[in-house]
Amino acid sequence: MILMNTRAYFKIVFKLVGQKLLKRAPDALIEESLGKLIRAHDDITRGSLERENWLKQCLDLQLFNREADQLDASTSAHEAVLGHCDLGNSLDEVKALEKRHRDLEKTLAAQDERFQAFNDVADKLVSKRHYDADK
Repeated sequence: MILMNTRAYFKIVFKLVGQKLLKRAPDALIEESLGKLIRAHDDITRGSLERENWLKQCLDLQLFNREADQLDASTSAHEAVLGHCDLGNSLDEVKALEKRHRDLEKTLAAQDERFQAFNDVADKLVSKRHYDADK
C-alpha cells in the first residue's frame, strides 16, 4: 500500500514539475520528454504490480507444496502402520494394538480434514488461474 502511494506521489510530482517547466519555457522537447517519463513510470508500475502478483503466486505454490509433502509423509507413515501384520501374542498386546488402531482411526479422521482443506486450496489456485495450475 505504501509503495502504491509512493508511485502515485511520484507520478503527480513528475506532472507538476513538468507543467511548471513548460509554463516557464514552453518547449516541444520538454513536453515529449515528460510524456516519455510518465509512460516509463506507468510501465515500471505495471511491471512491478505484475511481479508482485507473480511473487504472491510463488508463495502460494510453495505453501501448497509444503502441505503436499507433509501429507505425503504422513500418509506413508500410516501405510506402514496399516501394513504391519503383527496380531499380538498375548491379551495385553492385542489390547495395545487395538488402542493403536483406534488412535490411528482418529488421526486419519483428522487428516481427512487436512486433505479437504488441501483440496480447497488446490481448487482456489486453479480458479485464480495460478501460473502453475496446468501441471
